[in-house]
Amino acid sequence: MLEREGVKSPRARTSSRQALRHVLAARIRSYRLRRRWSVDTLAERCNLSGDLVVELERGTRTKVRLGLVERLARAFEVDIVDLLNPDDEGRRRRSGHEDRTKALGDRAQKRPAP
Repeated sequence: MLEREGVKSPRARTSSRQALRHVLAARIRSYRLRRRWSVDTLAERCNLSGDLVVELERGTRTKVRLGLVERLARAFEVDIVDLLNPDDEGRRRRSGHEDRTKALGDRAQKRPAP
């Protein structure tokens, strides 16, 4: 069966949903650990059960509503897009302090020895 242009097959939709679920799971865990919050702390801040937070972090929760993602974003004090963007972390790292420090170190290595 040929796919019509712009229409994804059921298998492609499932694959993209799984990918998004895994991105969300990794981002939730990353933000939580960066803040040194326990699962229970995050659950309390979002008014969720700890079991639900664990399911979200593992990516085993198959149905996640937008309102739930909004609650998580509010708890982390980030934009909702940050929780769904797999490239966000890399972009922050590239534009941050670590890169400026590396650039200074690279320039120091290129200078001729006295």
